[in-house]
Amino acid sequence: MPIGPKVVVMQRPSLKLLGLLLFAGLVRIAAMYFMPGAWSDPDGYGKLAVNLVEHGQFALYVGAPTSYRPPLYPLLLASTVTGGKIDPLRVAALHVFLGVATVAVTYALARRWGSPLLAAWMAGAWVAVNPVLVYQSTRLMTETLATLLVVATGWMGERWMARRSRVDAVGCGILFAGCALCRAELIAWFILFAGMAVGIGNNSGRTGRWSSWLVMVFLFAAVCLPWWLRNYHRWGTWILTTTHGGYTLWLANNDDFYDYLWDTKRRQQGPWSSAKLDAQYAELARAARYFEPEVDRQATRLAWQTMRRRPLEALYAVFYRWGEFWNPWPRSTQSRPLAQWQSMLLAGIYCLVYVAAVCGVYHAAGRRSFSQWWIWISLVVALHLVHAVYWTNARMRAPVEPLLALLAIEPWAGRRDSGR
Repeated sequence: MPIGPKVVVMQRPSLKLLGLLLFAGLVRIAAMYFMPGAWSDPDGYGKLAVNLVEHGQFALYVGAPTSYRPPLYPLLLASTVTGGKIDPLRVAALHVFLGVATVAVTYALARRWGSPLLAAWMAGAWVAVNPVLVYQSTRLMTETLATLLVVATGWMGERWMARRSRVDAVGCGILFAGCALCRAELIAWFILFAGMAVGIGNNSGRTGRWSSWLVMVFLFAAVCLPWWLRNYHRWGTWILTTTHGGYTLWLANNDDFYDYLWDTKRRQQGPWSSAKLDAQYAELARAARYFEPEVDRQATRLAWQTMRRRPLEALYAVFYRWGEFWNPWPRSTQSRPLAQWQSMLLAGIYCLVYVAAVCGVYHAAGRRSFSQWWIWISLVVALHLVHAVYWTNARMRAPVEPLLALLAIEPWAGRRDSGR
């Protein structure tokens, strides 16, 4: 009877997916155990979570509430606080779950794109072992959560663009809001995507497009509104993202950094150090009596002054930052020591993925419409627009790593599964 073979065919994807997810979890657990400096807290997200639980304040220092960091990751991290500190085992469980979920959504997207089982498994496997994603999963930083939110938003965004369902619009609005509340730069993705999405897409009609679009925008605003109102109540001014943007802009556009870019000898000595700028920023904060919106405005003003005064260096810095964003060559640091052969091996692997992704773009261009790709095009364009002026490095491309994996297997899309 045909029932037996059908059961086998239906079970194969489930077994392959289960093995993939188990593999992804084991990779992250191993990294957390062996990686030097695991659970370091360079951006203070752990402090924010502890103060939320212990004192009910979104603050790095008790009695001084802040808007310097986005709220979603610290809120999630608060679930790992016990005894007045972050519990490493709970954080490990949280990050393993987020990482494994990212692999699962990547696999699901690959299958939706028409990739056979083996190709979809390869895409998920690359996300499971991706050096940027694995390394960041051992740090108290936003990359692990942001990557899951981005790939989930892409999955939902594709559905919404194809059907313009109000239910999908609700999902899109909530997920886009999660992205914006996790990493401030991703609000640019929502603005760019939503700005054009209403005019492109399926044949649902103008009324259907507008109604579902309005639902998406409303849900985005509704989810973000508590953060916006809290900031207005705290500072007396509207802050839609964070008060960190001015520093990040100044970090990428200051005289010392521009001098470094044009000084070959300094560049050969190693990465640029922000110690001088950090001292200037601390003095700026003291002069503004630590009123964050004013510090943010002053840092922004100084950054734009530098760009206007040195336009040639500013233009060069744009391409330098884009290069750093896509830089396949991992840098050896004190917290992440790498031998030269390890750096060369990782750079070679990344270059192969980049070449495969470019081939995937060429293949997809003739297979899918612009509207089908708009959710991903808008993501890449938005990140490049933001990091044309704001600071960046390789870790900030973490949210697009699953997209690269999906593009790398795109040439296999549409092929039938084989028994091998």
